[in-house]
Amino acid sequence: MRTTQDQDPATERRSTQRFDRRREPLPEAPGHRITGMAAFASVGFACMTFLLVWAFGGQDLGMYTGDASSVLDGDWNTGLLSNVGILSWWAAGVACLLVGCIRGWDPRGRVLLHAGVLCTVLTLDDQFQFHEDVGPRLLRIPEAAITLSYGAILISLLVIHRAWLRRSAWQLLVMSGVLLGYAVAVDVVRGSLGTPHTAVEDLTKFVGIVLWGVYWISTAAAWAPRPPHQPDQVP
Repeated sequence: MRTTQDQDPATERRSTQRFDRRREPLPEAPGHRITGMAAFASVGFACMTFLLVWAFGGQDLGMYTGDASSVLDGDWNTGLLSNVGILSWWAAGVACLLVGCIRGWDPRGRVLLHAGVLCTVLTLDDQFQFHEDVGPRLLRIPEAAITLSYGAILISLLVIHRAWLRRSAWQLLVMSGVLLGYAVAVDVVRGSLGTPHTAVEDLTKFVGIVLWGVYWISTAAAWAPRPPHQPDQVP
């Protein structure tokens, strides 16, 4: 076995060059500055929005900063399935937007960006009860109009990107759509008849959300860019 002293001059020179490259500072990319500026701008916008809502809401500050279960004197498991469902919405939206931004404006990237926007809208609606309370009561937007707008975004996603969706595990998407559609139909009928809320509707919606999250997270993971020796995978 050859020792370090017996190495060829070219090999030793390459080792020295590799060591020197590791010691050199990495050049600062302009994208890092843009990302930092976007992060600070997002935090500032969120703080301004919070202050405006608090100023016009006329409620105690703890109503906005505290945990919902503690503010409402509920148990730790209050709204457990609803919270898990919201986490599933967010996970699916973040996965789609992240991989979509990395891929850029190629066909798969457009599918994920479109789905990420839809997931974000549905998450905010489920989190803040937009179509049930905020829209009709505060913004004077009919609940039916809000629900139809969500359906239009979903239909546009399915129609525009149907060729790529057929290459994915579309069975999960179909099962999720059936369950979520049933929950929406029950919600509309219940609202028109004035009947009380049922656990069956919540359970159906929860399973639909979980399947939706599993589908889009797995699709985003399969479509994430790979190194050159690992081509993209289709689920």
